[in-house]
Amino acid sequence: MEPSAPLIRAGLDAGTAHTRCVLIEWVNGRPRLRSASIVPSQGWEQGKIRNVEAVAGSVSAAAMAAGIRAGAEIDTVTAGYADSFNQMEALNAALERSGLRVADYVVEAEAALLATTSDLMRQGGISAAAIGVESTELAYSDLTGGVRTVSVPMGSREFTEDIATLFDLPFAEAEHRKVTVGSIARSSIEEKATPLQEILEARAGQYLHMLEFRIEELAGQLPPPGGLILTGGGACLPGLCDYAEELLQCPVRLGQVVGEEEWPLELSAPSWAVAAGLALHGGIAHGW
Repeated sequence: MEPSAPLIRAGLDAGTAHTRCVLIEWVNGRPRLRSASIVPSQGWEQGKIRNVEAVAGSVSAAAMAAGIRAGAEIDTVTAGYADSFNQMEALNAALERSGLRVADYVVEAEAALLATTSDLMRQGGISAAAIGVESTELAYSDLTGGVRTVSVPMGSREFTEDIATLFDLPFAEAEHRKVTVGSIARSSIEEKATPLQEILEARAGQYLHMLEFRIEELAGQLPPPGGLILTGGGACLPGLCDYAEELLQCPVRLGQVVGEEEWPLELSAPSWAVAAGLALHGGIAHGW
């Protein structure tokens, strides 16, 4: 008797900056990473799909790369979307042109919450934020395990735009400065903030107060009992978690994937949480 084919599910996170694909297989009832890929996103401009063919090319390239590494052909994915996203028709068109079938669409923050928490954590009333370039998606799992989501119209772009404006820099150079030396962390209360830190701290304060308002809207209380998990590329700003804990008065941590066997360190960054959660959702939806 030939061995049965592995049970593999693909999660596709088509972001405005990068497109990620994660393949997870189920072994003895437990999820395990099979492969992952990341490619630069093409065809997007300020959070909108401007070129469907270019987006389809990025999606196809990410799925193909993950499939080649896994030694499997990927034809079906679980795809993420933002609550605020008003271009589902364009995204559908891009995915159709890529040759992939979409088994399901899942809100990005809900996928991130699934990847970064256990079942028990989700029954304790916990929030997750998927910080994108143009917006942030929030998910809250209540005490019964039900999930509610909402969109916040601010993402990592505003941080970069502040740097570009106040230092009179091109956007790309401002982004590079934010990623390489940007921080709101301080070694002591007495340490004087640099001009860059002051800019980022001011924007972070405004951003976190917007999250606070939306979390209260979702959870019906502040702080959320289980705290807040930050995911997405924008979550990696040094000092953001500590600052969020101070302002929100609750535990805040970076979202790292939990519960999956043999998950490599290089894929533990918060930017991989959505794609991993989408793949997990695909398996759970099939009763695995």
